[in-house]
Amino acid sequence: MKGFIRVCDAYLDRFADYEPVVGRRRPGRSTGLDRSIEADRLSREIDRLSHGLARDLLAQVPSCGGTRAASVLLHRHRLHSRVVLQSTVMRHALVKPRGYAGDMDLMLMLCDGVPRGDTGFARAVNDVFVRVPAAQAVRDRVAMLGRLLDTLPDGARVLNLACGPALEVQHLFTARPDKQLVVDLVDHDPHTLAYLQGRLPRDRVRLLAGNAYRILAGDLSVTSVNAHPPAAALLSGGYDLIYSAGLYDYLPDGSGFSGGSGGSGGAPELTRVLFSLLNPGGLLLVGNYLKPTPTSGHQEHVRAMMELYSHWYLRYRSADQIAGFASTIHRPHTVNLLDENGRPLQHSDRAVIGFAAIQAA
Repeated sequence: MKGFIRVCDAYLDRFADYEPVVGRRRPGRSTGLDRSIEADRLSREIDRLSHGLARDLLAQVPSCGGTRAASVLLHRHRLHSRVVLQSTVMRHALVKPRGYAGDMDLMLMLCDGVPRGDTGFARAVNDVFVRVPAAQAVRDRVAMLGRLLDTLPDGARVLNLACGPALEVQHLFTARPDKQLVVDLVDHDPHTLAYLQGRLPRDRVRLLAGNAYRILAGDLSVTSVNAHPPAAALLSGGYDLIYSAGLYDYLPDGSGFSGGSGGSGGAPELTRVLFSLLNPGGLLLVGNYLKPTPTSGHQEHVRAMMELYSHWYLRYRSADQIAGFASTIHRPHTVNLLDENGRPLQHSDRAVIGFAAIQAA
């Protein structure tokens, strides 16, 4: 415990040396080439220092009794408020205004490329968390899903469960306004569905309020929110593509979780229900962050950043566990594993997210 506090003290002093220098950079002001090079150097220094802090804190976690106990110590220390919470991303993840860390607003922060922070120091600290591989993987999966949607023939039906801002759908219809897909976007958050209103073609995209846990239990009733007035609807199947990119990281495994007729519950049961809505030859694509390893893109110290700083806990899974999502499917199918760029997972050394691509026969 004392070692953990010593690490916090030491890094608070080191960050304090940089804050006056970086903080003098005023937002939106051009400073010339030389100063731009200096700003980039300082940003890299903040990045290096931030990753060093996370590694050193992680090394002290066992002596504190685990991540949650260490988090309590960190949040009481001035390092947390004076440095970590300068990041808009980490502050939003900690506050969880929508009830969970990875909400629509945070996904937009990771993807929109907008610098955030009232000072140069705050922006530099925030950039650390926007640049980590876990955040880059969010942007990569948006691009991968967009490419997949673009390959579908006109008339194909698509379902996205826990859609969030559905940036891949927005980008597709912006680039291809003539694309004739029929897309159902399902989310439980009224804030998300309100954001999507007016951003997508109403004749091809249906916005549906629905809860994944109810769907998991076999209740396929949803509410069409872009109908006037909102109307009850049903997920009745017939989809050519179903995907869920950010939901499974929060879903429990089947063991000990009730739901669904098969009794297994959890992620495998939801996978079975979603697969039942596919057309023959249709594709179900479900993603999950991979367990960090020494060679993966998402390493343990970055996971520690999320957990220690903002109580952002995901359910990390191995490739075998992700393939196991299909374990309750009894109809003929094939399973392939992909990374966040759509490459075969077994050939992706730096993968951060694993996708089970489950094809119906």
